[in-house]
Amino acid sequence: TAGILDTNNSIKTASNVVKGSVKKGFVTTNGSISTFTDKLIEKLGMYRVCAGGVGNKVMNLLEGKGECYIQDRGVSRWDTAGPQAVLEAYGGHLSKLVSVVAEGRLDSYMYRKVAKNEPNCDTENVNMLDGRFAPVFTRQNLKNDASSDLIGKVVTQDTIKFVKPYSNICGIFAVGPEASNSAINSLEKYIDAVIEVASEQLPTFS
Repeated sequence: TAGILDTNNSIKTASNVVKGSVKKGFVTTNGSISTFTDKLIEKLGMYRVCAGGVGNKVMNLLEGKGECYIQDRGVSRWDTAGPQAVLEAYGGHLSKLVSVVAEGRLDSYMYRKVAKNEPNCDTENVNMLDGRFAPVFTRQNLKNDASSDLIGKVVTQDTIKFVKPYSNICGIFAVGPEASNSAINSLEKYIDAVIEVASEQLPTFS
């Protein structure tokens, strides 16, 4: 199972503390993670590095404390805009997770001003996985004037108008500069692992 880092920056598991491991760090939220993410960490043979905030997670990639940051839980455009620009300036990548799952390609979120009544920029992604891509409404992505009865329900082409325009509902696939180095060739490893795990356990997009 995935472990976390203790205060001494050692790898901590449920049963022991592993020092001097050659395993790579997989950056995640401080809180609970989805079954997809847990299986992906296990598939890659990595250990879990917990961090709060997208900016802090990306800093972990830049500092080499983790090599990838992949999650299906949604955030907002203002959470990813700055960190993505800095990460990619140093040779890393940040993409929509759904594009990696569906087509094995990197596809950036769009950062543009939209009117309050405009649909979410990710409308075209809702049916990307032949109906299997099923983001759900949460308190974070539901528009303030929409019915709270939608929380927990699947976002469809008919209801995506109730998703906040700046919500990232397609997940995050981010890798640090080291993984993007063509000589190391880790990027393809992460893409292949995401596709393989998703074929058995779809991400829980939100």
